[in-house]
Amino acid sequence: MGVRLLRPTAGGWEWQSGAACSGSDSSLFYGPQGESAGTRRWRERQARALCASCPVVMACAEFALAAGERHGIWGGLTETERSILAAGGRVYRPAAG
Repeated sequence: MGVRLLRPTAGGWEWQSGAACSGSDSSLFYGPQGESAGTRRWRERQARALCASCPVVMACAEFALAAGERHGIWGGLTETERSILAAGGRVYRPAAG
């Protein structure tokens, strides 16, 4: 299977201008190397909370899946969740409590 590259176009990125994370610190979405599991869970919860309020969350997730984005939180999805979805699986998230 060959690599499919997305061609950047202004129209393809317009959704980002309406993103809730626009102007946010990217460290919320991309953890540092060696990050502890507890810190990662906290950071991911914070990122997901911002994504949950975002009007373009679906466009963001769809973009990351189409692009094969391997790092960070995109559209409220972690790297692992995107990998599962890309492989045709389903992502399970227990109810917050």
